[in-house]
Amino acid sequence: MNRPVIFALFIATGAASGQDAARALARSGHYGAAIALYDSVLAKEPRNWDAALGRAQTIAWSGHLVQAESLYRSLVDSGAGPDAQKGLARVVAWRGRFSESEHIYRSVVARDSMDTEALTGLAQVLQWEGRPREARAALKKALAAHPDDSDAQEAWAKLRPMVSPWIRPTVTTWGDNEDNSGEAAVLAAEDGPFTFAAAYRNTVGAHDVYGHTQTDRVGLNLSSPHFAFRADGGVGYGEGEYAEAIGSAHISATLGPITMTAGGSRELFDETAAMIAAGLTQTMADAELDVASHLTGTFGYATVSSEDHSDERVEGSMYLWSSAWHGLALGAGAHGYGYLRPDTADGYFTPASFILAEGALRMSVGGERGLGGTLEFGAGAQRIAAFHQPASVKPAERASATVLYRFAPGVECGVNGGYAVAASPYATTAAGAAAYRGYSVVLVARIIP
Repeated sequence: MNRPVIFALFIATGAASGQDAARALARSGHYGAAIALYDSVLAKEPRNWDAALGRAQTIAWSGHLVQAESLYRSLVDSGAGPDAQKGLARVVAWRGRFSESEHIYRSVVARDSMDTEALTGLAQVLQWEGRPREARAALKKALAAHPDDSDAQEAWAKLRPMVSPWIRPTVTTWGDNEDNSGEAAVLAAEDGPFTFAAAYRNTVGAHDVYGHTQTDRVGLNLSSPHFAFRADGGVGYGEGEYAEAIGSAHISATLGPITMTAGGSRELFDETAAMIAAGLTQTMADAELDVASHLTGTFGYATVSSEDHSDERVEGSMYLWSSAWHGLALGAGAHGYGYLRPDTADGYFTPASFILAEGALRMSVGGERGLGGTLEFGAGAQRIAAFHQPASVKPAERASATVLYRFAPGVECGVNGGYAVAASPYATTAAGAAAYRGYSVVLVARIIP
């Protein structure tokens, strides 16, 4: 007999009951020992519904969802009451059958509108179905019935960032070895499906070239369990106060672990002062693929234009990431772009092709509250082929770090910094792009009023 079982039997023969001991073992992750102890209780009391329900719950926690569902259905048929129905609804939801789970929870609530456990479970299922507003209504009823219920309070803390208005201010500073530098301030906000963002960008380039832009936009985000749509539109003001219409629209479809996104955008091409002075805009069609965050890919086709010039660019990336082990994940992939026509007159470099392949490491720590952060490194090689020039291959590397303090889920502040040695379209020559070095520092916050 293993040590957890001996410990459980020791408790069971003392002041605590066998069920209390089994429950404590299950909560500490000793599922086999807990099930054995529940079996011993049920051998003496076959119709002890509390023990039978605890056993089914432990089996579900251990990951044997098919067996747990069968047990809960038997308990429902045997008259174990609403607790058996709630257990069945929970397991059915864990197996991905949200509509069935919702129906079971609603049948329990129909008989007892003050059942906080059922209302909380219903809210969680509605949230998983992409219906956060309905989930909020269910949790409001749960907390009205029992304001001190810890499970309902925790569920509300997690849901609150999704359904409450929020404000996100950010301030960024950056620079590079091409004598480009600048600052940017962004104020973004969301209330329900509506979004707003205002940004101001000030840049300085080589030979004391100055540029600034301002953008203001409003948007709309809509979502369902399998589809999402987001769009925004507004006005961008560049140097000389010229006004440009800007905006974007994207639609996403999710099927199991796979999410595909496609759309387009029109933005000011305002990364450097030289670009701003040239009055450049960028129109892009793009697509993304995400497979359970392990495989990610992007593709884009863009036109970059001003009053007297236009160019075209294709770009793409593909990365593969491992599952996180104690917050550590390993990745590998490549990204690149190329312009279809050579031109450097507008203050940015246009290579015939650029490809960077790298290995990467990502470390994440922290949780929904308190101090947390992410550290990421990448190292590899870059190949640059300029128009009418031989290709060159050079090493590339990057590092970034984020430190956040989360006061509550969705309420946070922190700093992000990054440094990269890699080719860049912000350089003005092939030699400059091959030896490009840049940095950025960002102060971030997210506030729920």
